[in-house]
Amino acid sequence: VTVGEAETGTFSIDDAEGEPGQLVTMQTVVLDSADSAAAILAEAGGDAFITCVQDLFGESFGQGAEVTLAVLPDDPAYTEESFGLAGDLVLPTASGETLYGAMDLHLFRTGEVVSFTATLDLADLGLEATLGELYPVVAERHATEVG
Repeated sequence: VTVGEAETGTFSIDDAEGEPGQLVTMQTVVLDSADSAAAILAEAGGDAFITCVQDLFGESFGQGAEVTLAVLPDDPAYTEESFGLAGDLVLPTASGETLYGAMDLHLFRTGEVVSFTATLDLADLGLEATLGELYPVVAERHATEVG
């Protein structure tokens, strides 16, 4: 049972030409218990979920798009539990060119609070640096919400 939720919308980080190079979004839900929240992360860790996400993103990017995702290890440095998928994108453009990018999808749980972040880097702007700034913000929000 969801008690509350919030979504940031999508933020972009522009490349040198002023075009969106990275896209970041986050959604947070507060559930009725820590057990309910943990069940979400347990479900997300299953092979069926991973395949579904990979297929869904491949289809949403259009014909010829390739999305390759791999599971990231749990990183307890930020929250009680986390699950992530990261990988590469190969996207054909309308002009016939090929756009290469990277993607990170992450679930974080602290108590009954679960946050989902999605980050796309389409301009090689340094995905790791962006995630290094984003993840502590998620942890801070969890500490505030749960604390």
